[in-house]
Amino acid sequence: MLGSPEAHAGDASPAASSGTPSVQANPLAEQLFQDGRALVDKGDHEGACAKFEASLRLDPRAVGTLLNIAMCKEATGKLATAWGLYREVATRSRGTRQDRVDLADKREKELAPRLSTLAIEIPKDPPSDMTLRVDGLTLEQGAWSSALPVDAGSHVVEARAPGYVPTTVRVVVVGERQRVAVVMPALVPAPPATVVTGPVTREEPPSKATRNLGIVLTVAGVAALGVGGYLGVDVFAKKDSPKELCPEPCVRGSNAAQESQARYDALGSQALVTNVLLPVGGVITLAGLYLWLLAPSSSKPKGSRAELLVMPGGAGLHGTF
Repeated sequence: MLGSPEAHAGDASPAASSGTPSVQANPLAEQLFQDGRALVDKGDHEGACAKFEASLRLDPRAVGTLLNIAMCKEATGKLATAWGLYREVATRSRGTRQDRVDLADKREKELAPRLSTLAIEIPKDPPSDMTLRVDGLTLEQGAWSSALPVDAGSHVVEARAPGYVPTTVRVVVVGERQRVAVVMPALVPAPPATVVTGPVTREEPPSKATRNLGIVLTVAGVAALGVGGYLGVDVFAKKDSPKELCPEPCVRGSNAAQESQARYDALGSQALVTNVLLPVGGVITLAGLYLWLLAPSSSKPKGSRAELLVMPGGAGLHGTF
């Protein structure tokens, strides 16, 4: 059980902690702080954290409230978060509250050897405009090679770059003092959009224009079926490769497990594209065959143009008929 933040901090309210007279304090921030202190006394640190965080949003200058949040995070096992908050408390208190600086420094040093870290290995020669995110937060390029303190639990590392297929790696950190290495696979260039353009006909007899449009649609549909079929066969051929990368028993968090998960995610994305292209290609092919072979002639002359766009994640048909 942690000691009372109030007793160590030397203040009992956001107003006192920020050096602002009580009469100028935000009344709601003050009430939320006192509610949080009551929950700490009852041992409800999760609930207390929520109260303190709400209070701090109303009074961001309240360093004492920040200190209470740090202690709540420590009590709930979020050691990396607490460690960072203690550092902030010490920095903001220098020159004004030496007692708080001493307390924050002491807690920070006690937590440092207990922290778990995440080390991200970037593939050689990554795209110059690649961005790296950890749990949704963009990581500055200068920090890519550093061991990042993280809380215990699940974490998501994502690499993105324009013109490449995004790569996501999920890891789970269990307990304290863990050193988890994440090997990011090289980004794969995204397949270029395939454009199938039919010829434009002007003032042709109605029956010929209809047949030409049918031919265009048939070609576009067959192209979509061909691409989808190729991707589907490739997925089927590689379906066992994730297991081969990390045979049983597969240790969660190991390099082999991370590579296996990355391969599984890539195959899943490829399968999704296949599931879009095959039905879309089938519908377009049937429509083209109907117009080419069976549709009746139109009474009005009309030019025609059709384009099939095949892209990662889907396909689309655009044209004038």
